[in-house]
Amino acid sequence: MSNRSLYILFNSKIRVKILKSLFRNGDKNFSARELADLTQIPILTVKKEIKILKGMGLLKIKTD
Repeated sequence: MSNRSLYILFNSKIRVKILKSLFRNGDKNFSARELADLTQIPILTVKKEIKILKGMGLLKIKTD
């Protein structure tokens, strides 16, 4: 699947960037802050997108 297809599917370049970062680091858990730093996306935007991705069933949130 091309990047363009992913952008159409998820309707957000930011969501695609977050998902790519998570898939590339599949063995690691990230806090929202760590993910924001990794992707260079503002923390409030990352938190919003995490909520959307969780709602889509694409992320699980781990709480300690």
